[in-house]
Amino acid sequence: MPEDVRVDYLEAREVFDKSARAAGGLLRLAYEKLFPHLGITNKSPNDAIAELVRDRKLTLGTQQQAADALRVFSNQTVHIGFVKLEDQPATVMFLFRLLNFIVEQLITHPKQVAALYNSMPQDKRDGIDNTRREEAVVSREIFGRT
Repeated sequence: MPEDVRVDYLEAREVFDKSARAAGGLLRLAYEKLFPHLGITNKSPNDAIAELVRDRKLTLGTQQQAADALRVFSNQTVHIGFVKLEDQPATVMFLFRLLNFIVEQLITHPKQVAALYNSMPQDKRDGIDNTRREEAVVSREIFGRT
């Protein structure tokens, strides 16, 4: 988890027992601080999620649903809405899990895979990279896809 995100996450954890609503607000802040680490700046969380899906950094389904659920429920902590998180600590606990899931999927796992991939000999990586580029060109020519 990026350090600036982790600071708010840990503070949310510290205040959770006293105020689930405050913890939810801090999780919302941590969530919004995550977007620049994913290459998204100056966008609302809704627009950021849309861009991540469009750029295929976030897959439709589980990843997108986790991001949207975190956005919607954490939003209730800073705006008047239908969910009263101060009465639902279990919901805030789930927000912690969602933030962890998103960080694992979009930051931790890609870094781990990149490290493993980069540990292969350079000639093997070059061969794989060249093959994949050629396959992408053929796919675009045949299917008109990017």
